[in-house]
Order: sequence, then C-alpha cells, then structure tokens
Amino acid sequence: MVGPAATVTEALALLEIHSVDAAILDVNLCDRDISPVAEVLMARGVPVIFHTGLGVPDELRARFPNLIVHLKPLDPKKLVRQLATLIAPAGAVRLKPRSS
Repeated sequence: MVGPAATVTEALALLEIHSVDAAILDVNLCDRDISPVAEVLMARGVPVIFHTGLGVPDELRARFPNLIVHLKPLDPKKLVRQLATLIAPAGAVRLKPRSS
C-alpha cells in the first residue's frame, strides 16, 4: 500500500518512487484538485476510483469519460470490492466468502 497522501504534491512524490496497481482518489486535497495525480496514474494504465463528495472536475471527466466515481458517504466494503475487481487478473475466478 502506498499512501495516504494529504496533498497532490505528496501524492506525486510518492508516485515517483512507488508503483501502484490501483488507486482510490479524493478529488479535492488541501493544496488543489487531484487532476495531476489522476493523469499520471491513467497515463500509466493504473485503474482509478474517485471517492468524492463534490464530483469530478468537468475537464477531467471530458478527458477520461469512463471514470469510476463513488460519492461520499460510501460503505468502505463497496470500495474494497470495486478495487478488487479492478486489479483482478482477466479470467480470474472469484471465490465468495463462506457464510457463517
């Protein structure tokens, strides 16, 4: 796991030294919107989920129309399931957890 990062500057610095398989991004961090980080990740082919209370900036949505966006509040389990789906190898068999 890489992060969390509180700022876009910090996130970009982390991406210079770490590779990631997928990312969950909030749209607005304390220094600016997350667009620069999203663009780096998408250019690398890294799956991204946006978890936001404000929606995604129009410019980013126009550039990447197939964004996965979940509005806050959201059950963390749903984010984890979505993330697992994004990083699972093609053709992977998914096992359902046993009920108790």
